[in-house]
Amino acid sequence: MSNRQRTTTGDGTGGSAAALLAGFDARLPERRRARRFAVGAAALVVAARLVATLLYNAPYDPLAVPAAFRGGLAVATTAVLAIALGVVAVTARRPAVRVGSLFVAAFGPLAVVDASATLPAVLGVAFGGAVALAGVVGRPTNYVEGRNAVVAAGFAIGVGISLSSTTGLLGGGWRAVGAALALGSLAATGLFGSGARPAGRDRLVGVVGLAAFLAVVAAGLAAPYVFGSVLLVGFAVVGVPHLLFALAVAGGVAAAVGALRRRAFVPAFGAVLLLAAGAPVTLPRATAVLLGAVVVLSDAMPSTESGVTT
Repeated sequence: MSNRQRTTTGDGTGGSAAALLAGFDARLPERRRARRFAVGAAALVVAARLVATLLYNAPYDPLAVPAAFRGGLAVATTAVLAIALGVVAVTARRPAVRVGSLFVAAFGPLAVVDASATLPAVLGVAFGGAVALAGVVGRPTNYVEGRNAVVAAGFAIGVGISLSSTTGLLGGGWRAVGAALALGSLAATGLFGSGARPAGRDRLVGVVGLAAFLAVVAAGLAAPYVFGSVLLVGFAVVGVPHLLFALAVAGGVAAAVGALRRRAFVPAFGAVLLLAAGAPVTLPRATAVLLGAVVVLSDAMPSTESGVTT
């Protein structure tokens, strides 16, 4: 048998891997549609819950939202996020992204099923999120990839610290630290081009991001009491400078608009998730942040996901 024959047959491992990759690529359109639908549904539900929460807790003329509706929306949010993470897991090529996303999908709803499982759920979500984000960025080989890795680490550490503070594993003062890390990572995602497509290379995206920043700052100056209430009730942001929150909003808006201009709908939905989730101090919020971060950073590093984030 020639060397060429031994190379192509051998023990069949190379052929099997090539066959698996060929099968994956053949089903790429279906996987793209599934991921687009799942992440879009998650973004819609999380945004709807944010709007309902703000209207119900409005300081003037609050909307009478039935308790059953709010409870059902909370359960639906948890379920849809878990399903979306499961879809992301089966459509990802890298094993670490699959395993990490499945961890978050499995452990995220645990506290809803049994309140006594809150601590295992927190540990599972924090660990799974770190694994998934590490799988997305991989081992950096250049400056842009290194910058993405820093952003991913900010999301992962921010989620871990925030959840640990909420459950008592860390002191209450750490809650602001975790929120600041998550919001700072969101700001970097859009403002400094944490991905391969910086906002600075698209003038319209930069203008929209700047407008969002100025709008948030103006709202905080015009009605500081109402603004603080919105941060607390709607976004669970406490102890974080308002300017950092404004930068985070600007970054999220810039990331969403930039993705839409490229017709990359999944990362746009991911940016909406990051915007609507707020500080990752609860399991649903943390799950939404991790899902958003995974799909946004996957778009920033398309080589890790073979472009299935579109």
